Amino acid sequence: MFIIAAHVQNELELSSAEGEVAFYAHRSDGSHSITAGSIMIFDQVVTNLGNGYSTASGSFTAFVSGYYSFTLFHQNSGDTDSNLAIMVNDISVCFSPAAYFDQGSCTVNVELQPGDVVNVKATSSSTISSNGKGTGFSGSLYLALQAIKVHKLVVGLCCTLILDFAFSWRRDKNASQLRVPTLVSIFTIFNRNL
Repeated sequence: MFIIAAHVQNELELSSAEGEVAFYAHRSDGSHSITAGSIMIFDQVVTNLGNGYSTASGSFTAFVSGYYSFTLFHQNSGDTDSNLAIMVNDISVCFSPAAYFDQGSCTVNVELQPGDVVNVKATSSSTISSNGKGTGFSGSLYLALQAIKVHKLVVGLCCTLILDFAFSWRRDKNASQLRVPTLVSIFTIFNRNL
């Protein structure tokens, strides 16, 4: 029983360490011209827990499977509309338009796997304002899939312990013969689902 408890504790510690992912970055210049199809690079990193955001590429790369939330906000400072999009592996998942001297924003929740890349691309050429940190990009992991696996493991262990306890109270020969195969089958079912 102590071996099982130690395994669950190790899984929970692993889940906590891997699940610490959050970043926030903004532009440092006063205004920035961007062409359609180019990646917007947010060069001033305020928070980068887990080091998933790169100022060199302007991209966030997931290293933990899970559900993430991303937010983009920007201010248009040109005479044409600005259109930015949050992209996941080069697929637009959130569109943020801003008219002449207006602001745009969008927030999206997505499931990511390790290696998935998230960034912001311009869908039209325009000038973006960064005065007063008016243009930024942030993201965070709000549910690690590892945490779900640990939860299933704990539920499986609890069910096993309850059944083990119930069988131990029965004194007839048939119950003792069913005890080991039942426990083995329960562990097999829950391990397949992890």
